[in-house]
Amino acid sequence: MGTYSISCYWKNREEGVAACADRAARYLKRLGACDPAFAKVFVSSRAQNSPRMVSPYSEVLEPLFEDKTADKWGYRISVVSEHKNKDEQWAIHVRCGASPKGTRDGGWANFCMSLLPIKGSSLETLLQPPTLSCLLRAMVEIWEPDWAVVHDDAALDDVYQRAGISGYAQKAIFLGWMTYFAKHIGTVPEDLAVHSRADLGPGTLLVLTEQPMSGERPDHVATTKQVFRSLKRAGLIPT
Repeated sequence: MGTYSISCYWKNREEGVAACADRAARYLKRLGACDPAFAKVFVSSRAQNSPRMVSPYSEVLEPLFEDKTADKWGYRISVVSEHKNKDEQWAIHVRCGASPKGTRDGGWANFCMSLLPIKGSSLETLLQPPTLSCLLRAMVEIWEPDWAVVHDDAALDDVYQRAGISGYAQKAIFLGWMTYFAKHIGTVPEDLAVHSRADLGPGTLLVLTEQPMSGERPDHVATTKQVFRSLKRAGLIPT
């Protein structure tokens, strides 16, 4: 199994550090409501030998953001769980308030990336579809992104290879196990052969298959190929 991540991305949005800290605090509180694995939060930085525990309040988080506004790259912060073993640790990386003239390597100006543990007792509940859906919905509500995705790197690569999908890059929009598209970037077709879809207000959340994507499942490969092509024709996935 690879590394599962719940990530969202949005283009230039000028926001001050107070607004970014407020979003981060609300997001961390929502995560704690989704699963107890997020009950304790530690701030990780290059200046510290080891992460220190913090309370998920905006006034606490605000001074901990790294200021990158000199070159229009906004504010950054990373938080982790308490496990000393990194394989059992979740990590969240945020860049907020960025509005550069251009993004490096065609990437996104702003993002929130939540990386789940590779192993450990918390995985049993974290990888349950209801928990992952809760985590993704919290992300969409708080950060208001253009696009969001839940995926496992290894599984995604395997499924895409078997489906004959090439040329995709994780710096661009792609289809994962769960994928959210904001309405302002395009209209999601109604006739997609996905397991489920939900209107979240500002956008649409697709759950591709009932269980996590697997290259060992021919039905998963076929579904991915069909839905990917439909989204590409609709202009939601770049050529």
